[in-house]
Amino acid sequence: MSRFKSILHLLRGARIHWRPHKECVVCGKRMPLLQLNVITQKLACQWGLNEKWLGYFQEREGLICTGCGSARRSMLLAEGILEFAKKSLGIESGTFKKLVAEEKFQKLKVAELNSLGSLHGFLKISPNLHYSEYGSKKTNVRSEDLMDLSYGENTFDWVLHSETLEHVPDFQRSWMEIHRVLKPGGACIFTIPVVADGRKSRIRARLNNGIVAHDLPASYHGLAGEEKPDYLVFHEFGEDCLDEIQSYGFEISIIKDSINPALACFFAFKPKSEAENGVFEV
Repeated sequence: MSRFKSILHLLRGARIHWRPHKECVVCGKRMPLLQLNVITQKLACQWGLNEKWLGYFQEREGLICTGCGSARRSMLLAEGILEFAKKSLGIESGTFKKLVAEEKFQKLKVAELNSLGSLHGFLKISPNLHYSEYGSKKTNVRSEDLMDLSYGENTFDWVLHSETLEHVPDFQRSWMEIHRVLKPGGACIFTIPVVADGRKSRIRARLNNGIVAHDLPASYHGLAGEEKPDYLVFHEFGEDCLDEIQSYGFEISIIKDSINPALACFFAFKPKSEAENGVFEV
C-alpha cells in the first residue's frame, strides 16, 4: 500500500471531538480532537482484538490534539510525567510544555531512547536530554540499541521510551540495560501496548544468531502497508509483562485512564538500595 493510500485510510471516517473548555495537557491549547482510524483490521485480526478492544486502541493511537498533534497515548504519558514531577521534584506546571522549561526539570539527566512523538518537540529544549533513535543515520541523533546501550552505569535520573519494547527481540536484556544506566532511585517512564483482557504475553518473533525466526505470522505496527523492519512486532503484551519487569529488580507503578483500559503510563523504579546487585546476571 502506498503512503498516500495509508493516509487516506487514516482519514476515512475521521471525526472531530469538540472540547472547548479543556486544555491539552501537552501544549495547553484549547483545540478540538480529531479521531483517526489508525489500527487496521488486518492488525486487529493478527493481534486478536475484539471490537471493544479495537475501539480502545483506535482511541489510544488515533485521538489527536489538533493543536500539537499529540495522540491520546502521548497525552497520558505527559500526565504521568507531570504527576511524577509533582511528587519527586515538587513541580506543578499544569502542562508538559511548561514542565520542560522548569529549572528543576532541566537539571535532570534524561535519556529519551526513542522519540516520544509530539513530546519530543518540547523535550528537546532540555540541556541534559540524551536523545537517540535506533538505526539513526543523522549526525546529530545518536543510534542506541536497547539491548546494548553505550551509556555508563548509573547515568540517568529518568529513562523515557514509548511503544518500543514490543519491537525489541530480547525483552529481558533491554531491562537489564535500563536498570544498569539508571541511577539508584531513578525511574523509567514508558508506554507499551498491553491488552489487559486476561491474556498472557506471547512472542511473535525471535532473533536467532542475527536471523529473525517467526513463531507467528509477521506483524507490523506503523501506517497500513509500512512493513519496515523497525516496526516488526516481537512481543505482544498481556498484564503479566509487568510481573516480569518487576522480577528484574524494579518497583512498578501505573497510571491508568478511568475509562479506556488500553491507556496506561508505566513507571519502573530502580531501588535506591543496591542490595539487589546480581539480579541481572544471566
